[in-house]
Amino acid sequence: MTRMLDALVNGSILGALVTGAVWLALRLTPRRVLNAATRYALWWATLAVVVALPTLYLPGPVRQTVSNRSLTAAAPATVATAVLQPLARTTLVHRSQLKTEPPLLHFPIQIAASGWPRWVMLTWAAAGLILLFRLLASFVLLGLTSARAQDAPLAVREVARPWLARGTNRRGVRLAGSPEIAIPVAVGPWRPAILIPCGLLEELGHEELEQIVLHEASHLARRDDYALLLQRLVEAVFAPHPVVRWIARRIDLEREIACDDRVIAVTGRPRSYATCLTRVVEWSGGVRSSLAAATAADGSSHLARRIDMLLDKTRHTGTQLLKARLTAMLAAVVLLAWIAGRSPGFVAFAAPLVRTLRQVPERILPRATLLPRVVDEPQAAAPEFEGRVVEDSSGNPVASA
Repeated sequence: MTRMLDALVNGSILGALVTGAVWLALRLTPRRVLNAATRYALWWATLAVVVALPTLYLPGPVRQTVSNRSLTAAAPATVATAVLQPLARTTLVHRSQLKTEPPLLHFPIQIAASGWPRWVMLTWAAAGLILLFRLLASFVLLGLTSARAQDAPLAVREVARPWLARGTNRRGVRLAGSPEIAIPVAVGPWRPAILIPCGLLEELGHEELEQIVLHEASHLARRDDYALLLQRLVEAVFAPHPVVRWIARRIDLEREIACDDRVIAVTGRPRSYATCLTRVVEWSGGVRSSLAAATAADGSSHLARRIDMLLDKTRHTGTQLLKARLTAMLAAVVLLAWIAGRSPGFVAFAAPLVRTLRQVPERILPRATLLPRVVDEPQAAAPEFEGRVVEDSSGNPVASA
């Protein structure tokens, strides 16, 4: 358990550093250089790196090599392997023969751990299971809602049909109205559908309906329903990981902006579309994002950011991946990951050695030699004795004396 906690903590620290570097690079990059689709792919690559970094600290054949100078900084399992060598011989080493090398600290911060790492990992697993169950329930409920939804009126479908064809190339996408949802959503990946609240179908004009349908169809065309499922699974497995959750929020934002760019590319009316988004949020009484579906309006902070991007005439509004620029930035992320992988750990959670040795079977412990015995001084020479021979009156030695 301590080794797994070491891996998660050290991987999280390095992941935060890599994520901060990516965020700073994107922050300093002008908006006209990268579009939302490219930033979306870059954040996915960063998420993959952050998730993979803890594996560098898991037990393996390379990282299990232990020397005498690093026994105190190693994990309990490694210490037990290094010190419990059956049938080892005790060696006498004089202190003057020991090499005085500076200690190599693989973990600058060491935290004594007894039994609480196990409870931390169990809590982590429980949180992950709860989120996985919540995700499964959300997908099931959304599927039932989609099945109960009624097809949109024929007049509405005729208006939306050409825009639905422009937004997605997937077959069998149905446009339906549902009284059970508050904002438009794109449902997938099985039986893809675009659901719009029944009341909103009556409130929206033709132009606004076209924009909403085109936005949701763009989600299905980009396969965001598949990517969203994978993203939510990663969030559930790494539930207490703050960096993973922060990156997921950035992915949500860039996904919505990328679909907004598709709407602008078709309609060419960014101000009208910004007004449409504001009206949808106002009609729904606030923003309530869906866990299992891509929506036309996400969190309030994201909505403000999206409207700001819609009204910015200087930014890059392309809908295609900028492959050359994305390759360069991916190479930078891989380089950061490589540097992070070669860096030492920061924190170690080590159990007391006494408790570790007590867990060893008694049939092995008496046969093991823990450490070489060090003597301060060489053994002293045998003492010299003086005496005299006792003789009797005839000059013969007395045996009893």
